[in-house]
Amino acid sequence: MPDGATWASLASVAVLGGIGFTVSLFISNLSFGTGDPILSILLNDAKLGILVASLLAGILGWALLHFTLPKEAQPQE
Repeated sequence: MPDGATWASLASVAVLGGIGFTVSLFISNLSFGTGDPILSILLNDAKLGILVASLLAGILGWALLHFTLPKEAQPQE
């Protein structure tokens, strides 16, 4: 691990890996994008779930990094 990195910061960056959702959108389109009306409802639900999960991963990753990264010392005036 790099100098100054901790297991908490590594876990925080791993949470940010949840943002990568383009493959999930591609797979859901292959699975449910056949033109069947029932499957199109499932496709919309899958897209919504993927986007919500990506948003939550971004917010949670930012919050964890905000609390786990070392704070820079403010210069004294």
